[in-house]
Order: sequence, then C-alpha cells, then structure tokens
Amino acid sequence: MNDIREEILTKATSFFMKNGYQATSTRQLAEHLDIKQPVLYYYFKNKKALYQQVVTTYTQYLGTALMTISQEPLPAAKRLFLMSEFIINEENLNLAQLMHDMQTVFKGEDNKVLFAEWRHAYLQPFIMVFNDFTLANNMTAQQVTMHFMRILTAYVSVKYVLNGEQEIREMITIFLHGSTLEARV
Repeated sequence: MNDIREEILTKATSFFMKNGYQATSTRQLAEHLDIKQPVLYYYFKNKKALYQQVVTTYTQYLGTALMTISQEPLPAAKRLFLMSEFIINEENLNLAQLMHDMQTVFKGEDNKVLFAEWRHAYLQPFIMVFNDFTLANNMTAQQVTMHFMRILTAYVSVKYVLNGEQEIREMITIFLHGSTLEARV
C-alpha cells in the first residue's frame, strides 16, 4: 500500500513542479499512474492535500541534500558552488512555479507553515555557508542569501545553461568578489 502512495507522490511531484497546481489534475495523475481516481483520494483527501504533501516531502528532500553539502569539509565557495549546481540540476524544481503556487493555493496558516518549512529547508543551508564568509556593510548571512537566491533563481528558471559548471562558477565569483569592470569616462 505504501508503494502506491509513494508512486502517487513521485508522479505528483513531477507534475506539480513542472506544470503547476492549476495545470495538474488528479484525473491526469491517475491516468499516468494507471490507477482509478478514487485510489488517489484514498491516500490523499483532495488535490490540495496531495499538493501540500508534495511540497512538504520535496522540501525535506531538498533541505536534506543541501544541508549535507553545506556541512562538507570544503571551502565555503566550493560548497556554495555544489549547492547551486545541485539546485540547477534538480529536474523537478521549478522555483518560480512553486513560489507562485504556494502563494496562490494556500492561504492563512497553511501558507505560513509551508513557507516556514520551505525557508528553513531551502535557505538555512545557504545561510550557514554565507556565515563562513566575512560579510561587508553590516550585511547578515540571511540578507546575502536572499540576494544570492534571486540570482540563482534565474539559472533554475531557465534550466538551460550553455557552459554549465563554468557559468555557475562565474556567477558565484562575480557575486562573491564583484566584477572586474571599470566604468569608462
């Protein structure tokens, strides 16, 4: 029985993360799983409950992977690169779609709980790594993380990086050390 539940969660994660909440139907999921729709509702009360479980499970998966990388005995810049690479290569992750869905599907306390889980699992490992840097201008690791994630989101959203690792390294180098550009007068 748990195998069917796990299969539902796996397929639902793929559909919700790629297509979004609105564009994914439980009928569509049931068809792709070769089960009847009532079987899906046996394991999950409704579409919203299924989506909530997908977000919670996927958040835990991402958080565990990122935390593991963040604690590696490597220089902070290398950990930052590995974490960024992991996120960019995560096939199910569509960060913009996920944020949109979390803001539109869940209201009130459900929204607060999911965002708190997401922030802790997704951002905390980056905050830990940025704490290993000397931060300028009284910036906190949390502030730096938020700006870094805005930049990284562009790479996650595109899912297509011409020179893969090289582009990620360049982005991180520019973020950490600034550009070498000088204004022409």
